[in-house]
Amino acid sequence: MDTVILIGAARSGTKFLRSLLGADAKMGEVPYDVNYIWRHGNDAYPHDALPSALATSRVKSYIRRLLPKQGGMGGARSILVEKTVSNTLRVPFVAAVFPEARFIHLIRDGRDVVESALRMWQNPPDWGYLVQKARSFPVSNYGYAAWYLWNLVFGTVRDRRGVRIWGPRYPGIDADLAENSLIEVCARQWAMSAEYAARDLASLPAEQVMTVHYEELIASEAVVVDVARFAGINAPELVLSVYRETVRHDTGGGWNSLTETDRKNAESIISGQLSKFGYDLDRPGFLNGKS
Repeated sequence: MDTVILIGAARSGTKFLRSLLGADAKMGEVPYDVNYIWRHGNDAYPHDALPSALATSRVKSYIRRLLPKQGGMGGARSILVEKTVSNTLRVPFVAAVFPEARFIHLIRDGRDVVESALRMWQNPPDWGYLVQKARSFPVSNYGYAAWYLWNLVFGTVRDRRGVRIWGPRYPGIDADLAENSLIEVCARQWAMSAEYAARDLASLPAEQVMTVHYEELIASEAVVVDVARFAGINAPELVLSVYRETVRHDTGGGWNSLTETDRKNAESIISGQLSKFGYDLDRPGFLNGKS
């Protein structure tokens, strides 16, 4: 199966990139994050960093059968594109299921991600989105459904926010929620998602992996063309048309709206990763040597 897996921390722009690639007629776009499919048979595992050993023959068969249905594959749609953000924590597992896949790693400045994620953690549930997503929810994933309901009720009643855990469940997130501030959890969520993904993607054949900075993607049509062609789209006119209609060049900027204490607490966790991925530590949203 010709498959493109978008890898990126939550709030890094993977939804935007998926919509760009999905504009081409040959792309079968899975319209939601489908962590419940990826976790099939492993619902009881305590976090989302599933080891490759859990990708049993039965699990592989299930995922490879369900994802194409979610993407409406068939006819002109010959390339599956998928972007579940929790896959940042389990690239070896994903590669075991789809050894032939091409991976696009989208990296965004962690400061912009943390600020955006903090808002998402505290937003009330989007019931319209949840109902729409539930229509395609496989009944065999009742274990994940039970966990999500508990997560929703617990977060709403006790924590007074939408869910108890939003986004990728990294190893240790439950302890962090009990012991640290929410901004620190958001920071660690980005740092671990980015670190796990970069480390594990480096172990795959180089021709199967492309790394892109979100800041470059929204600034350059040439980058969009390169990404589209890597994904298997040789004539990306439709992709560029959607890009020109939907791209926002003024993204980010919310970092300075946080309190100084929150910024310092988050920076103490993410500064190393920001430097590693080439970000200017003095200017959020800027890569060193680039505007």
